[in-house]
Amino acid sequence: MDEEGKSGFGACLRDDTGEFMMAKTGWMNAVLRVKEGEAHAILQSLLWLTNQNILNVIIESDCKQIVDQIKSKEEDITDCGFILNQIRDILRSYPSYSIEYVRRQANLVAHSIARNSFIF
Repeated sequence: MDEEGKSGFGACLRDDTGEFMMAKTGWMNAVLRVKEGEAHAILQSLLWLTNQNILNVIIESDCKQIVDQIKSKEEDITDCGFILNQIRDILRSYPSYSIEYVRRQANLVAHSIARNSFIF
């Protein structure tokens, strides 16, 4: 997402019944490619969750390639490999966290939050 050289992200936290609990938005002064932006959003969401001491979390992303790369045991030499390695480190440190691929239609709330991240 680009607004004058910025990239935004959004995350939505739901309970085990799917009810909305809270949301997180953020942005950075850089224009990221789609995969890098998704990896950055996942990393920022994980950092937020760990700072809030929230456990038993399933991170959902509609970027299958990033989810597959995070789950991969192979060394990552892509442009966003550093971010992916940070994500893997957090997931190893928090065994009650997992990451899953979901279709974009299931992730519309997070995308709406991301689109509005520059307002907050």
